[in-house]
Amino acid sequence: MAEQEKTFDFLNPFISVDLGLSDWADGIKTWASANRDAFQPTKRVINEMIVGIDTLFQSVPPIIMLIILALIAWQAAGRRVAILVIVSMSVLGFLAPNAWGLAMTTLAIVVSSVILCVLIGLPLGILTGKNDLFEQLMRPFLDTMQTIPAFVYL
Repeated sequence: MAEQEKTFDFLNPFISVDLGLSDWADGIKTWASANRDAFQPTKRVINEMIVGIDTLFQSVPPIIMLIILALIAWQAAGRRVAILVIVSMSVLGFLAPNAWGLAMTTLAIVVSSVILCVLIGLPLGILTGKNDLFEQLMRPFLDTMQTIPAFVYL
């Protein structure tokens, strides 16, 4: 079958746009797969952290967890958000009791991610603020991450 000539399609304008990022991403994926063993220690640490936090969350009775989440929401965002948390988590608990454990696992993943981001980002931010050379090295990465949607580099 002959290749069709690429023309601009007003209804689907993105079909002809090829930035070549897929080849670059495939190369990174291939490299990461080939060097999988190097990432195993990091994977183990992160996995243990997630499992530990998940075990903690799963061991707390749902009503106590609901109160804790509502108090955190109230302190962070106010009374309306706390009420929303109480209502939404109660609906989850009553309508889909099996989903409570999955919700706690998801919450454990999110909490683990926040902890890792703070542990990595805080020292980098302090170093960037105190060291002009390091700030110059970080600036292109930070500018790039600001302009690219988060789902691309996450």
